[in-house]
Amino acid sequence: MAEEEVAKLEKHLMLLRQEYVKLQKKLAETEKRCTLLAAQANKEDSSESFISRLLTIVADLYEQEQYSDLKIKVGGKHINAHKFVLAARSDSWSLANLSSTKELDLSGEPLTGWSLETASTGSLGRRL
Repeated sequence: MAEEEVAKLEKHLMLLRQEYVKLQKKLAETEKRCTLLAAQANKEDSSESFISRLLTIVADLYEQEQYSDLKIKVGGKHINAHKFVLAARSDSWSLANLSSTKELDLSGEPLTGWSLETASTGSLGRRL
């Protein structure tokens, strides 16, 4: 009789653990969505969120040689770029496609510094 009670309690404990793990995952997903929404809402308090700080750091990398792993040639100018930013901003470029690329020659493409800045920083830039 005692063994049945122990088995019943162990089964109940296992179910409680499974429910706990599900709730922990749901909490993590909810916190992630909340952080994303706060960053998108651009509220004052969201400026301290991880995603907002990350976006600011990535935008500050524009034309910086530090951490640059790619050069983009536009006309006679070379612009320092970051493969992960291009991969995140375009369906055409992926990290796999850019893995062995050191320079992109876009001299013949109808690009401007403004469009490159927009792709890199996500903002409309200073040129408007």
